[in-house]
Amino acid sequence: MVLNKELQRILDGKEGKLRQEALKSLIKYGDAMGAEEFVPITSANSAFSAMDVVALAFPPRRRELTQEDIFNLAGTPHLLR
Repeated sequence: MVLNKELQRILDGKEGKLRQEALKSLIKYGDAMGAEEFVPITSANSAFSAMDVVALAFPPRRRELTQEDIFNLAGTPHLLR
């Protein structure tokens, strides 16, 4: 994923561990969805859930879930609601 200077600085940990880990999660989610870059957001409504966990269901790009994937997600109840 292409990162601008600000996002690269965050990913390098120069803005703290919390921001670094949050950005890593967003990058995992973006990779899973096939995103090439971040886009500016001027307003948003969020029901934030563990995107890194959701992204694990879609490596390396969008794909059909297998029976094994579904079985593995059974240990993650918040994804099965």
